[in-house]
Amino acid sequence: MSANYDAVLWLPGGKPSPLLLGFWRARDPNQPLQASVPLLEADLTANSSFQRAWRAAFPSRGPLPTEPVATRNGRGTVEFWKAFD
Repeated sequence: MSANYDAVLWLPGGKPSPLLLGFWRARDPNQPLQASVPLLEADLTANSSFQRAWRAAFPSRGPLPTEPVATRNGRGTVEFWKAFD
């Protein structure tokens, strides 16, 4: 899936949106995300739950960026899309 910078990937409270859950499932990861589990810290960086799920789901990829992965309006940052694509 190519980056859709306008897509809302996170809901208030840092929980994954249905769209992010769909993107994740389409990649057929070994570690599913849970809709009720927040993935972001207050500074919009990936929290430890998201980092663990990322490493388990995509072991051949590098870690999530240490910069924010989300914008204030729930969209993915360029850094997030670089890691995801």
